[in-house]
Amino acid sequence: MDLGIQYDIFILLRGTIAGAVSISVSPSGYEAWTALINGFIAGIIYQIAVKIAYMIKIDDTLHICQTHGACAFYSLFSICLFHKTEGFFFNDVFIRSTDGLTDE
Repeated sequence: MDLGIQYDIFILLRGTIAGAVSISVSPSGYEAWTALINGFIAGIIYQIAVKIAYMIKIDDTLHICQTHGACAFYSLFSICLFHKTEGFFFNDVFIRSTDGLTDE
């Protein structure tokens, strides 16, 4: 299925901006490697949002909705996963829940 989208420097650099938008919720809350992974995922989300906007014929020539809409929505979700102290992948819920238990 050809959607007629040609990848040029505009699309690729906008994907880089999408990666920056995805960590802008709390930039100090990410480790360097998780920010890189998060930016990569946001670039993929941006590409998918561009294809969806093209399929449903949204006239957004600068891709503002795809860059700052879809990626900002993803960043709200990703801070819950990748935050370096409170994120799902960095927080051991089992240890925290058993801290108050003692054997008497």
